[in-house]
Amino acid sequence: MDQTIQAVYQHGVLRPLVPLPLKEDEIVSVTLTRPNGGELGAVAETHLGERHREIVMRFVSKMESLPIHCPQDGLTNRDHDRLIYGP
Repeated sequence: MDQTIQAVYQHGVLRPLVPLPLKEDEIVSVTLTRPNGGELGAVAETHLGERHREIVMRFVSKMESLPIHCPQDGLTNRDHDRLIYGP
């Protein structure tokens, strides 16, 4: 059964404005359209790109804040690949 509903996008999640006749964990396909017929693609891709950049930059900042040498064992963060994958 196909059904068209309205939903609001909040904090990265689509929230339906009406209860849905779905079972818990049921998988559905979603097609996005704006009520006013506006374009989705460019806005969605731009937002996604910005979000990915933000996530990557947070990760890089965390990695850069780690100490280069571990006081307990004398190994460095740069030894990671060598220890896991070998020389």
